[in-house]
Amino acid sequence: MTYPKVIYLDIDGVLHPTSPMMDGLFGRAHLLEELFTNPSDRIRIVISSSWRFTHSLAALQAKLPSTPAQRVIDTTGPALIGKHARYQEIVAHATSKLDPGTEWRALDYRDWE
Repeated sequence: MTYPKVIYLDIDGVLHPTSPMMDGLFGRAHLLEELFTNPSDRIRIVISSSWRFTHSLAALQAKLPSTPAQRVIDTTGPALIGKHARYQEIVAHATSKLDPGTEWRALDYRDWE
């Protein structure tokens, strides 16, 4: 069985600078299109950004280019506090929501997360 691959996507620092005044919000989102040149790739996106607390899944999809937006399937769950909180949130989501054979990667600008 072939499982889809999942990218856990942060927004601030990845799709725009952490201080987006110069490039604007989502100024780098167009770069996601390059990940999805092959429509048969089974890559899916889960939003792991704190934006998930203030924006619905549909609102987040609307901020992305068309092809990546169609690949967004979920957001990670409630915030966790402690060491490597973002990583722990991702692991909790992957463990509870993804099939065991699913490969995943996190795209985050903070190496400590």
